[in-house]
Amino acid sequence: MRFRTACLLWLCCASSPSWAGGSAVVDPWTGFYGGVSAAASRNVIHGYTTRDGRVFGSNASQESANVNDRAVGFGLFAGARRSFGAGIVAGVEADLSRLGHRAENVTYISGSDNRVAQMTYETEWLGTARVTLGRSFGDLLVYGTGGAAFATEKERRTQYQLVGAVTEAMFTEKDDATRFGFTLGAGAEWRFANAWSIRAEYLHVRFADHEFRFPDARGGAQAGYSTVQGRIADNTGRLNIVRVGLAYRFGGKD
Repeated sequence: MRFRTACLLWLCCASSPSWAGGSAVVDPWTGFYGGVSAAASRNVIHGYTTRDGRVFGSNASQESANVNDRAVGFGLFAGARRSFGAGIVAGVEADLSRLGHRAENVTYISGSDNRVAQMTYETEWLGTARVTLGRSFGDLLVYGTGGAAFATEKERRTQYQLVGAVTEAMFTEKDDATRFGFTLGAGAEWRFANAWSIRAEYLHVRFADHEFRFPDARGGAQAGYSTVQGRIADNTGRLNIVRVGLAYRFGGKD
C-alpha cells in the first residue's frame, strides 16, 4: 500500500510543468514515458515432490522439478522520471511481459521407455512495479532498479497407465498460481532524439516457494495405478532476463 501511494504521489508531481512539456524542463530525462521491449529469459524451477501428506515416495520424488529453460518474449512498459540536479535521475516504472516459457519432466517405468507421468511447467506472464535511480551523462542514462514482481505459472500432471505393452495417457490434472516476489536489476538508456531512446537492461526475479497439488496422482502405471497417492510439488522459482526496448517520452519534441 505504501509503495502504491508513493507511486501515485510521484505521478501527480509529474503533471507539473517542471516534469513534462513545459519550458521549465532542464533535463531531457524528466517526464512520462512508455515503450515496447523484447526479452531473452531463463526460467529456473527447482523443488521436491512428495505424496499427499508430505510422505516420501520414490515415484513421487522422481517427479521433482528441475527446470532450466530459455525463451524469447515481448512486453510493454511505462513510467515517469524526475531529475534532481548533479545528473541524478529517479523514477517509477511498471511493465508487463509475455515470456512464453514451457518445459517438461517425464518419468518412466524402470528399464523401459513407457511413461509413468509427465509434468509440464509454463511461465507465461511477468509483471513488475519498480523504482529506478540513476546518473545521466547527457544523452546516456545509467540506472539501477528494484521492486515487486509477479508471474503466472501453470503446472500440469498427466498420469499414464500400462495398457498391453505400452502406457497410455489416462487423465491430466492442472494447478495454476500467481507467484509474487521481488526483482533487482540495472540498465542503460541512450537518447537518440528529443523524445526517443533505446535501452538495455538486466533483471533478476525471485519468487517465494509455492505448493502445486495433484490429488488424483496414482502410485504407478502398472499395479500401482489402482492406488491413489496424490502429489504435492513444492517449488521455487526465479528468472534471469536480458531485454532491450524502445521508449518515447511524452512532451518531448521528435
